Amino acid sequence: MKTFQKSILMVIITVVFLDLFTQLTNQQQLITLMSKTVKIDEMAFGVYPIAFLVGCLFSGYFINYFFHFSLISVSLFLLGLCQGGYMIISSYKSFLYLKMVHGFLVALVLTISLTYLINLIEKEKFESEICRYFISIPIFILLLFSFNTGFLEKFEVQWTLFILMFSFIFVSILSLLLMEYLTEINIKITHQPKKQYNNSLIMPGVVYRYLTVIISGFTIGTLFQTFINSQMFPLKFSSPLLISTFLIVLTLTLSTKLGTITNEIGEIKTMLISLLLMSFGLSLLPLLTQSVLLVVNISLFGLAYGLLIPCIWGGIKENVISSTSGLVIGLINGLHLIGYILGWIFTKSIYHQHYSPYLFNSFIIISACIFLISKIHQQAISSKLKR
Repeated sequence: MKTFQKSILMVIITVVFLDLFTQLTNQQQLITLMSKTVKIDEMAFGVYPIAFLVGCLFSGYFINYFFHFSLISVSLFLLGLCQGGYMIISSYKSFLYLKMVHGFLVALVLTISLTYLINLIEKEKFESEICRYFISIPIFILLLFSFNTGFLEKFEVQWTLFILMFSFIFVSILSLLLMEYLTEINIKITHQPKKQYNNSLIMPGVVYRYLTVIISGFTIGTLFQTFINSQMFPLKFSSPLLISTFLIVLTLTLSTKLGTITNEIGEIKTMLISLLLMSFGLSLLPLLTQSVLLVVNISLFGLAYGLLIPCIWGGIKENVISSTSGLVIGLINGLHLIGYILGWIFTKSIYHQHYSPYLFNSFIIISACIFLISKIHQQAISSKLKR
């Protein structure tokens, strides 16, 4: 029964990530669906991440009090309607309201589904299972991305919205039909003291994850802005090929033993290796824009991300009690998106300075690595003293 429940949750999470990918990489193309008399500025797209952050915090905090799985089903159906709404709205105000509702519902579904999934997976085999379930995300993003940029490039926006609308509504109906098998996963937890609740949110292991997801999000924002903004560097390979390379390497990492390397070397070392791979890739990126080795360089980011995913969520399972896991997961989702948006905006604003975005990003990563190295040193000293 648990395997069935986890599979349904992973289907939901995969569809939500498809939506996130399209919203964060193809924002400007939504404007082509609007009436030419309606002017949509870039600031209007800031509503989505703000609503997403609010939704993460709201759903993460209240998940243990009144949420029921049926709320996910209803939210999925509403998300399907949101996709269709983009094709019929004709005013600026309607666009803002739709983006606001859209971002909030995506955050709500993602946070609740991830919390349920992480609580269902056993600690003993968490990393291997989370890799097996999460492998569907890059695979389906790659499939959707391939269709958009290949066979259906002329109808990319309409095709994407139609597929997402169908997917959300289909999964919503499916979950409602299977509700009797899914209601068991609703978390029922007694209230705990506020002091204990706050302490679990700022545990050292959790704080390191906050820092890592912000930086990794910033890096991915920088990377994707480089792919899309052709004014930065003339790239030897097309953006679709580079994004596909990132997704393929991410898939391969999750599908091999590399994804569970955190079991062998520990969580802090895994985060350190991932961040150093990103820093190394960023430092080489401006030098390899016209080289065949650019594909190899992009592969480093896919590898780094593949190492981080089981490490981040495994640490939540190991260190955070179930009554606060929802809020921690919501914070991690929100912080990762904040990092992505900051990296995207920062890189876009100073793209004409060429090397500056990558040097600044590398500097941030190296600074964070110093804290991780000091933590590893402290752990080594503690283990020697115990002997």
